[in-house]
Amino acid sequence: MLHYFNRYFVFKLLTVSVFFFVTSCSLKPEPPLRIGINLWPGYELLHVASVLDLYEENSINIVELSNATAVMQMLRNDQLEGAALTLDEALTLIDEGLDLKIILVTDISNGGDALLVKPEIETLPLLKDKSIAVENTAVGAIMLYSILKQANLNLSDIDVLPCTVDRHEECFDNTDGVITFEPVRTNLLHKKAAVEIFNSSHIPATIVDVVVIKSAVINSNKKGLQSLLNGYFKAHDNFTQKDELTLQLMAARQRLSKVELINSFNGILMTGLEENLKLLTGIKPDLYNTINNLNEILTTAKLLDTPIISDNIIENSFLLNSRI
Repeated sequence: MLHYFNRYFVFKLLTVSVFFFVTSCSLKPEPPLRIGINLWPGYELLHVASVLDLYEENSINIVELSNATAVMQMLRNDQLEGAALTLDEALTLIDEGLDLKIILVTDISNGGDALLVKPEIETLPLLKDKSIAVENTAVGAIMLYSILKQANLNLSDIDVLPCTVDRHEECFDNTDGVITFEPVRTNLLHKKAAVEIFNSSHIPATIVDVVVIKSAVINSNKKGLQSLLNGYFKAHDNFTQKDELTLQLMAARQRLSKVELINSFNGILMTGLEENLKLLTGIKPDLYNTINNLNEILTTAKLLDTPIISDNIIENSFLLNSRI
């Protein structure tokens, strides 16, 4: 009888141990979502939310990279679960076969992207036979396409020099102009003899910045994605209230003074919860029009093989559950 009891006791002990082992494994937290960003004021609140611990603990890892080209490559290599990109860059990646969903619009450029040239180039037609540096991304191509169209020039009329944004100041010294964006735009205008003759306000609602997430993450890490949006909107609320620490953090990483930072947002519309609900939800979200316009530009420029179907690439469930 005692022998039977001992065997029963050992069996129960093993059962309980296995239960706790299995339970502990099933409760293992998801690893932090790796979100790639490069230096652009419109992405800055993603970084601020991380520094101020506005995301839930260990849910988000903001990966800072030198340019959009590097961000896109890390997405391709499965080194990131998501990224902040221009909408056109996101569309080109989707065209390549990446299964991405848009979950957030961070900003709309309305002058923050620009063509800066040497003082002697006073008008766009004078770009003929000149050299222009530009990053080899979709947004660079869109700016260049729009500039040439307004100047009534062909691509063969200018000399294009590929140049990533982290080298734009250097490239400006060796060319006649550069297509760039904040904060490089402000630095060039203040430090170099640069003149702005075209910016994204001439192509309104075309350059839109979004956060994209790989579709595989949508179901596997819902808590992390909700944390990402909640934290972002808290940071946006701080920004709209001109929170001093938020502005200091943004200015420091952008390497701008506080005044320069604030002025840089004259050409950038930062989008909060209300704007995102309008852009990404409803029967026909406002972003659909922008996607359709970009489809036309990108297919004409041969940057897309086929137009991207707009209603297949928006995931708004986390947005609808967001809170500040």
